[in-house]
Amino acid sequence: MPEAFCDGFGLPPILGLSATGGFQYMFEDRLGDDVHALAQTADLVVQAGRRHPELGTILSTFRPDVPQFKVDVGSGQGRDPRRSRFRRL
Repeated sequence: MPEAFCDGFGLPPILGLSATGGFQYMFEDRLGDDVHALAQTADLVVQAGRRHPELGTILSTFRPDVPQFKVDVGSGQGRDPRRSRFRRL
């Protein structure tokens, strides 16, 4: 068919594995410590992982200084942008 178009797509990522076959790790702060302490712990784990070349590229996208926002949208507020409440965390 001359008008047909075909394209290949990779498989979707599996939860816990990256799209390239690696793995993903998520840190949680269950003690309520400062966000910078969590970032320091994540950096220590990344540094430890980089000492093992068989793991390949190790990185963290966690940046504690990037502003975060929480949006509270209740019933009926989603349609009226004047009623949405934004607050900086």
